[in-house]
Amino acid sequence: GTTVSANAKQLQQRLDYHFADDRLLVLALSHRSFSAANNERLEFLGDAIIELAAVSYIYQRFDEQNEKLMHRVKTNIVDRYALSKFAKILGMDKFLVLSKQAEDKNKRNDVKKLCDIFEAFMGALYEDANSYHKNRPRRVYFCFLLSLNLCEA
Repeated sequence: GTTVSANAKQLQQRLDYHFADDRLLVLALSHRSFSAANNERLEFLGDAIIELAAVSYIYQRFDEQNEKLMHRVKTNIVDRYALSKFAKILGMDKFLVLSKQAEDKNKRNDVKKLCDIFEAFMGALYEDANSYHKNRPRRVYFCFLLSLNLCEA
């Protein structure tokens, strides 16, 4: 199987979540410039997970507010810049695997790449939690809420 790098293990420790299937984490951290087996499908899934998590979080947190305000808050939370900030706060920029050419162009700090890795990580987290912990409640937004809490600190 795929061995998770020392950096990816550090990421798991930082988040206090250990993947049952390390291959999902490796895939989430692999940019398409590096490999044909990359994070794009997980990014697609993660985008939907983040949307659901944000709406759920806002609905619970702003229980006295109207839909218009909640929509505005959601737009700010799921914005590419906000998601890239979450990725940076969690240190995900250090773990993204890029081609040498992408590294030379400093793509590691690119807002879109940071947003993409956060979305891919969320997709991987969702798949891992749901595939290997079927008897536990679905942890759809564990990492997202953790990110929000870190950003509020």
